[in-house]
Amino acid sequence: MRRALVLLLAAACSRSGPPSLQIGPLQDGGPVDASMPDDAGPDASTPDAGPDAGPDAGPPDAGPTDGGMTKLGQVSTISTSDGWTFPSAGLPSGTVMGASMDEGGNLWVAGGNAGVYVQVSGSGSFRGYGLGDGLHPYGYLRGQVAADYGVPDGSPADRSPSLDATPVISISGGPAGTAFVGYQGKDGCEDEWDRFGGTLADHEKANPSIYKSGEADRVSLAGGGISVWHYDIYSGPGVVGNEPLGREKLCSVRRILYEHGSNRVWIGANHGFALGFADNGAVWEHVHPGINDIHGWMMTDAYYGIALDTVAHLDSTGATVFDVWFGGMIRTTRFRFGEAGGDYWKAQPRTELYASSSATAGDISHDLPAQAAYWNRIDVWPDPIGERWDPPSDWHSREPDAKNPADWNYDNVSGIAAMPSGYAFIASFTNGMRLLDHDGHLAGELTKYLPSQSLGAVVRDPVDDSVWIGYRDGHGVTRMMPDGSILQYGSGALGGHAGSAIWDIQIAPGTPRKVIVAFRSGAVGVYSGR
Repeated sequence: MRRALVLLLAAACSRSGPPSLQIGPLQDGGPVDASMPDDAGPDASTPDAGPDAGPDAGPPDAGPTDGGMTKLGQVSTISTSDGWTFPSAGLPSGTVMGASMDEGGNLWVAGGNAGVYVQVSGSGSFRGYGLGDGLHPYGYLRGQVAADYGVPDGSPADRSPSLDATPVISISGGPAGTAFVGYQGKDGCEDEWDRFGGTLADHEKANPSIYKSGEADRVSLAGGGISVWHYDIYSGPGVVGNEPLGREKLCSVRRILYEHGSNRVWIGANHGFALGFADNGAVWEHVHPGINDIHGWMMTDAYYGIALDTVAHLDSTGATVFDVWFGGMIRTTRFRFGEAGGDYWKAQPRTELYASSSATAGDISHDLPAQAAYWNRIDVWPDPIGERWDPPSDWHSREPDAKNPADWNYDNVSGIAAMPSGYAFIASFTNGMRLLDHDGHLAGELTKYLPSQSLGAVVRDPVDDSVWIGYRDGHGVTRMMPDGSILQYGSGALGGHAGSAIWDIQIAPGTPRKVIVAFRSGAVGVYSGR
């Protein structure tokens, strides 16, 4: 196996600004210029062009259209708090990372190192839950590693867990009384499994309390407490062809999304994204729109952006399934889960395929499936140096240099709002916001109309297809209407919360609709007005 590096985002839970960049080692299975750019999962060796070889394989449009917005630049400041409430009793100060409502009207909060909080039925004070109540920010020892430690298979990987080391950083309300919780992994968690090499003896030297840290839980109200089961995000021996001894990469769950009306839990993490199942704790991992640099290092990280696409497809049973948008530090993709009939592994190469064979890796001029996958690794804020020379006129391979800052313009996606038109708003915590069409072509540059380019979250309002926007650097809340005009909620509407960082905005399930805003400073905003 080759040695590779990835860029890691180390985000301290208490910090409101952009995280710092670090470079760290990663053992990575699979060839650099073969059929997959990195660690392909089951069935990924058989590319399936499908509809992707058609319209999605085209180049970006010549210029933005702004999506038909005719009133861009028109700003109205909302000076009253009509429609807003700000529950905060019982919440920790400074660590409200996310907030979400379940289908029973319970309001859940990701409280960083203070744990998980819930306001039952949306009223009264919040109650907090921590490790002593059952939160489980660590996986389990398996197989030979468990034997080496002299403990039964399935024993906890961390004997001294701490929410200071593995804080709660993301949350998504699920069925009534249930939420799905994402944790930050310990420093170095992505690299630890392969830190000493790729043999079993090497893996046995690694620290499982690090590589098994973080991940996700399903948390349910039970009597006066909670019941918890853990999502151990890994692949065991014999699952991944290029990594036969197992794989441990995803540990910091930046964003988590329960797909209401289904059994699916979408997980956006540090290295890629995964699919969990709400009723049994199983996980399929992982996919990413990563690219290789000139050293063969896989560039992929920080998938804060998750949104269900709005175009319906059918699976083999006739059930409705959707594609899913994922955006991270380097690239964004419309993961073709729906288009592939709900087959996660069939959709994987439609994001990851670099070339259909080693013979075409250097030039994919006649490799239509690889071209389609290339266009589906969307560089929203284009890098000066891409992975091909000049598509569609020149498809020869070209790799940027991770060591050269001039080769990069990191996208740093922080959120995605998918619209009924098929378009998607892509937010960044360093670059502002752009509008893409359904195939990833630029349709609008919107940053100049916003009070800041450090966006923390975006979400579509199903009432009128407006887009709600929060900022990591504290500029209140913006609501961009379908015609492009802006309603700005500042101190007149939000009071002292207007200066708070916002990393999460969600829409509560059901009716009447409620917009849920997580104010990092220590409160939740609930908007139920028009």
